[in-house]
Amino acid sequence: MNALTVNQKTVVDFYYKTGEEYTSCGKCGYYHSLSYRRDDNHELVKKDPAKGLEFDNLFMDETILNNPFGAYHVTADDSGVGLCGSLANEDEYHAFIEHNISNKNTNGGTITISRFVDNEFKEEIHKY
Repeated sequence: MNALTVNQKTVVDFYYKTGEEYTSCGKCGYYHSLSYRRDDNHELVKKDPAKGLEFDNLFMDETILNNPFGAYHVTADDSGVGLCGSLANEDEYHAFIEHNISNKNTNGGTITISRFVDNEFKEEIHKY
């Protein structure tokens, strides 16, 4: 499945100055990124620490989530502010549900889980 051809919920965020790119689908959970590696302090990691921050002295990492379990979208009722992301597998799905719905760790809103199953999109809607 290619999220770019399946639906119109795919977002491509390209940073022309650095060449970093992030592609995600809010409907099926597909995710692809090309980004420079950063350390625990969010500083760029150099191949040769003695050299500067030239592009050829940085590590470019690629992350692909080609066949995700699904996507989530969380919307707070009181503000309309939302959060979305991908669920890589069924274990992540269950952990997400447990943390956000079962434990009532939020102030009220809607969580929508969207999955591409049997050549169609299926959604679960949870109020919390």
